[in-house]
Amino acid sequence: MATNKTNFKAYWTYFKYVVRHKWGVLRAGIQLGVPIHQLIIHDMTKFLPCEFIPYARSFYGDYD
Repeated sequence: MATNKTNFKAYWTYFKYVVRHKWGVLRAGIQLGVPIHQLIIHDMTKFLPCEFIPYARSFYGDYD
């Protein structure tokens, strides 16, 4: 069973991953001429608890 410290580390690591992904999408999208509002809302659901927590635990937590 994961501890709160382990959970926080998983959440923080996943948060950084999603922000880095959104930054890359923003940079590439601007070069391609994609409207800025589409770039901003891209993958915003990844920050919702119903997606964020399971993904963070699955990718970076002590869960199988």
